[in-house]
Amino acid sequence: MLPVEVVDRHGALLVRLRAPRARAIDTGDTYADALHAACAELRVALQPAALWNNGPNWWLLELADA
Repeated sequence: MLPVEVVDRHGALLVRLRAPRARAIDTGDTYADALHAACAELRVALQPAALWNNGPNWWLLELADA
């Protein structure tokens, strides 16, 4: 259950929803081959891809400057 707050702001309802704090998920080398194939056409930076969770899982990948 996510914390939800509904506020009446001058006749308009404002809904505030707070997502859980993000946390890194250790995947080891499980997805290394799939990530390499999926990102083959991208110019990636030195930082490796990381899987983070703040409700849903998100892959984060830093791209190199053009």
